[in-house]
Amino acid sequence: MSACLFSPFAIVTVGDDALTEVLRVPGTGLAWLLLDVTVSKAVDLVLRITGPAGAEDITVTVARSARICVEATDLRLLARARTGSAVVSAGLRLDREQTANLLDVAVAEASAPGTLTPIPARAVAVVLDCPKGDRGTAYLELVDGAGITRGSLPASAVGVLSPVGAAESVLTVCNSPHRLIFHLSL
Repeated sequence: MSACLFSPFAIVTVGDDALTEVLRVPGTGLAWLLLDVTVSKAVDLVLRITGPAGAEDITVTVARSARICVEATDLRLLARARTGSAVVSAGLRLDREQTANLLDVAVAEASAPGTLTPIPARAVAVVLDCPKGDRGTAYLELVDGAGITRGSLPASAVGVLSPVGAAESVLTVCNSPHRLIFHLSL
């Protein structure tokens, strides 16, 4: 099984002040596009599609998650949080068999010595999301049951899914509150 069931895939934090581009699927000819979207709290999504009837914007409000199917040659997904900020995860489905969901785990304190977070059941990948000022020094490590580090990823690679493999927990080091976003295969 592939660790990432989507291509392209993006995780973006959006505010309530303006539309932010989350995902772009360039034109490759007319096709049915199946898009999975998961959000941390309510957002307005704008799907800018080019299809058989021409270009149009479709606005959808998503409270937690949605699966959207459109016939298009080109697709841009934009989002705006209803209030404050929200994390939006979106991906174009590669498989039609499995359902993928996200689990957002907030780490409320800075973790200079490191914070160990258990990896939830059925997690296949994880992303570290931290403030821009900490991205140069923050990182995560994948730790197995024996306490051995099996992989690490700098936070400068925000938005990149790191497969968890057989790891049992994630060690994060960040100078401010941050979050881990686990990609679950359900």
